[in-house]
Amino acid sequence: MTPPPDAYSMPVSLQHRVPIFFSKNEVQSLIDQWQSAGRIRRCSHVHPEALPEEQSRPLKAPLYMLRCNQDFFRIERPEGSILFYGCPNPCRGYESVWVGRVKQPFKRFGNWWGSQDSKVKIALIALVAFVIAAIRGPDLVKAVTELVKAIRGA
Repeated sequence: MTPPPDAYSMPVSLQHRVPIFFSKNEVQSLIDQWQSAGRIRRCSHVHPEALPEEQSRPLKAPLYMLRCNQDFFRIERPEGSILFYGCPNPCRGYESVWVGRVKQPFKRFGNWWGSQDSKVKIALIALVAFVIAAIRGPDLVKAVTELVKAIRGA
């Protein structure tokens, strides 16, 4: 396993591509410590993640690693070893935590919307149009009528 987080200095020599731990808490402690030291930026892409089961199966315990969703960590492989440097400076994939939190619901909606059948999309759009028409009432009908007359007269 990876040595305790306080034992690190940059670069870190590893057996794997990123530090690996037995708990998410250990990974989060490493992230907090490295962010305080400036080795990893406070970015919405950096978080603990469980290793795939096939990689942790030999130890018969779940394993967790440090993960960058953009895969931007600076890693070098000189002569069979792996040196982990953390976030590059400047990082082209950096996204502040608050921006990531604001974008998250829109990403979820986009994923959900993309997975829907076209009939469901049409029904939802028609429902929204109906609600807007019900709220706006006669003003909307009058505006659409005037628009149609203007288009015909043009």
